[in-house]
Amino acid sequence: MTLEGIYQGYALNDGQVISFIIGFPVDSTETLSGSIVSIALNVRKYIGEQQFEPCTIVLEFTQTVEVDICEDFRTQGSYTDIVLAQIDDGHFYLSLDPYSNSGQPSDNDNFVIKAKQLSIIDETGMKQIIS
Repeated sequence: MTLEGIYQGYALNDGQVISFIIGFPVDSTETLSGSIVSIALNVRKYIGEQQFEPCTIVLEFTQTVEVDICEDFRTQGSYTDIVLAQIDDGHFYLSLDPYSNSGQPSDNDNFVIKAKQLSIIDETGMKQIIS
């Protein structure tokens, strides 16, 4: 699946974070390849023209290189805008609190995850690597 495929299959904006899990390498012999960030989101799945149904997906970031979050928990996990992109250096980039609504990464974004690899796990449990 591609990032475009995610956007074609799901309405990601106006969602809710259900869980946020950071898995660190277990021992000193592991490198960044052992770092995993999983974020479960309540979003809407396209089921037809202008028709949606609620669902939960998990975005799983591996070989994570950055997590930058400043959160006061006022929204109880709800978010309105989202930036999910592959940036120039090849990393996958997620912001659930973008600075503007441009849809592009910004140095001023909040709730940011950057990683070398991204997978999506859909509501059936099927995992697909994003390329």
